[in-house]
Amino acid sequence: MKIIQAISVLFYFLIFGVNILSYFSAITKTSMVILFLVSLSSSVYLMKFNIVFLKIGKSFITKRIDYLVFILLFFILLIQGFSYPPNTWDSMTYHMSRIVYWMQNHSIEYFVTNNSRQNILTPGAEIIILFPQLLLETDRFANFLQLFGWILVYLSNVSIAKILNPNISKNNLILVGILSLSIPMSLLQATSTQNDLICSGFLCLSIFNLIVVSRKPKFILGWFHLGVSVSLIYLIKPTGILFFLPFTIYFLIKDFSKLRTIRKAWINMLFSFFIVLLIVIPDMSRKFNETGTLNGDRYNISYTFSDSIQTRFLNSAMGLFYHFPYVEICNSEVYKTIADNTISAYPKQNPCLSAKTIHEDLIGNPVHILLLLFLPIIFLFSTNRFNVSHRLFITLPLFSWILFHFFIKDQPWISRLQLPLFSVLPLTLVYLRTIKLDKILVLLCMFSFVLSLLIINLSASRPFVRIFDLNFNRTNSYYTNLPKIKERDNRILIALEKNNCRKFGLLMSDDSWDYPLSWFLFKKGINVEHITSKDGFSGVCAIYDEKKDAVIYIDNHE
Repeated sequence: MKIIQAISVLFYFLIFGVNILSYFSAITKTSMVILFLVSLSSSVYLMKFNIVFLKIGKSFITKRIDYLVFILLFFILLIQGFSYPPNTWDSMTYHMSRIVYWMQNHSIEYFVTNNSRQNILTPGAEIIILFPQLLLETDRFANFLQLFGWILVYLSNVSIAKILNPNISKNNLILVGILSLSIPMSLLQATSTQNDLICSGFLCLSIFNLIVVSRKPKFILGWFHLGVSVSLIYLIKPTGILFFLPFTIYFLIKDFSKLRTIRKAWINMLFSFFIVLLIVIPDMSRKFNETGTLNGDRYNISYTFSDSIQTRFLNSAMGLFYHFPYVEICNSEVYKTIADNTISAYPKQNPCLSAKTIHEDLIGNPVHILLLLFLPIIFLFSTNRFNVSHRLFITLPLFSWILFHFFIKDQPWISRLQLPLFSVLPLTLVYLRTIKLDKILVLLCMFSFVLSLLIINLSASRPFVRIFDLNFNRTNSYYTNLPKIKERDNRILIALEKNNCRKFGLLMSDDSWDYPLSWFLFKKGINVEHITSKDGFSGVCAIYDEKKDAVIYIDNHE
């Protein structure tokens, strides 16, 4: 885990440095190279002070079938991620497009835009992607951050399992590993530029760090790593904190008798909190200056104090339906009653139809949802000898599920937002009795691997097999989810080059694709800016009016 910790510290230093450079509008190639080298050397230097909390020998990794599955899937996802460009809807409307404006403005400060998400949503993942895109002048590596998240979930979970239960059998460890690798939503997101999977990775790493500091509360570097990983959860996807809270409370209560007598532990805890604030405050400050709120005025997706407790609890039940790919379930009276009594942030859709759609915004996780529901029941009422703390630990994902839905409203892509919970769910198997059915376990691994391959190959946005098609074209793949705008982008590029226009305005809606157009224009040296009305531009030689679907020149020559 030393290398994993070093990478997380590297990300932390990069984000911290970008905030400073941004204040002086100094995000340039030269400054970013210097920042990267300083951050890399600092993270490597800190790595040598890490204690080896878990000794991982060859038998811990190489002699397990899940490791083979990991290697095979990793190379498939690596090829897929490198071959395909970013092409998910959110990537084209704000994840990737905001990066272009940051490069153009030499700052991550807020800019004029018709899409508030380009400013308001936490920028952690995109700041990390900014480095290879600016320094290498390509977005080929943009998908790899999520792939790192997939790796992080797997390595963190098998390490946590070994720490929590040193006597865990190899078969049980394999099961934890396989369930961590084969989450359908993870496999589809591992080659995208969304941020749910990398958030999941840092959630699992935070739980690992939480266990480390609970075992060694005087180890200040452990507290530093905890602060780093928790701050990265927040800056990538704040809702991930809701999944982390139950684990924090559990370990705080479990080890309180030990912590309360160690004064240094409380000092270290404050130090960890300071590490979090150090890179969280700049983002909160920008949000407050723009909206007057610390969360960017995103109250449309969360419940308010006026919403009833009953509605919030029913929302927990509503979230389950997004993982059952059987339309009959969503035609039942039970579903209709629950749906009628919950509040959705967006128009309701049939969640059972979403669950069977092999898309990174919608696909369900049917095996893992059954694990969430039935394992706590089995363990709580089992006659086997489990101590109270073990029983409580097994129920933590269920408490996390309820807490999440207690605050976040129902929405069509809720299964994507739930991904961090499904990523920690395999940890509920840590205290499972030794599995002796070796042949069945091998079959389960093979089934999971084959199912994973099917999901990767049938992906709506990035099917793996298409890479080997002689007609495969990476540029065309940008437009997989909205092919009709490819002609628009080509028309704009030709028109601007023909008229030697170097500053271009976009008059678009709040959910329009301005990527990859903005990226293509940036590489041609054409500045792009959003304008809020046809009269609200300054210095641009032409604008694109989305409603008219036309390039309008400022001299009224169209």
